[in-house]
Amino acid sequence: PPPASPPGPPSPANKEDVVFEATAETVQSLVLESPVPVLLDVYADWCGPCKQLTPMLEEMAIKAGGAFRLVKINTDNERAVSAALGVSALPTLVGVSGGAVRSVQQGFPGETLFREFMMGLLMGYDAPGGPKVSDEDRAKYADLSAKLSRVAGSAGFSFAARERMQERIEARLDALPEETGDGAAAVASAELLAALLRKCHDAPSEKKYRRVNLQNARIAKEIGAHPSCLAVLRIAGFRPQGEAALELPGGDVLNVAPLACAGDVVRKWIAPTRTE
Repeated sequence: PPPASPPGPPSPANKEDVVFEATAETVQSLVLESPVPVLLDVYADWCGPCKQLTPMLEEMAIKAGGAFRLVKINTDNERAVSAALGVSALPTLVGVSGGAVRSVQQGFPGETLFREFMMGLLMGYDAPGGPKVSDEDRAKYADLSAKLSRVAGSAGFSFAARERMQERIEARLDALPEETGDGAAAVASAELLAALLRKCHDAPSEKKYRRVNLQNARIAKEIGAHPSCLAVLRIAGFRPQGEAALELPGGDVLNVAPLACAGDVVRKWIAPTRTE
């Protein structure tokens, strides 16, 4: 049989399906939870090079047929996002995939740099034939990812929702000393709760921290035996997995704002209780 012909270019996408304008409140859904790689374009209305670059990026996204999405951020309107990304020049391009920052290009990119940037975004960094990432840059991007995640999570977690969570957790913690029968035991349980929440918050992509094993001897004694502790974890987003565990659902990307809120409430409750 004759050899198969190489695949042709993808069909162009509709602009509204691949080009977006984001705010801090929508970064979580548009960028961090995107099913495809994201080219984040940080611009300003007064920036001449931005006006030159953005239409080119929009055309690329449309012609790519959904292989990546272009998300635009107005730096003057979204200063918290710009600060989280360490923007110091415009335009700034940020490559994001799997909810993590993979590369950053500050200033108008030259042809070679831009080609490498897009190769890394679409092929994956350190892939065969793709651009390499130094250990120094890898650490810098991990720090930017964490900052962006915190800003996006906080913006999408309303003040009213935060207040409701605080009140519900405080009520459960106030019932804990009676459940344990001992103030010191209540503090020990709360400290373990805080540690579990902190580990999940600090490393949300680590699945082992998103699962609380209720069959572990210490966890069974200090958490599983007390309904208030289990309730705090459920309020923070954990869900029962039978009787053996609680697990925080979701994909690779997790909104850490509820975990941060829950952890803060637990730690603030511990401080005066420890001295009583």
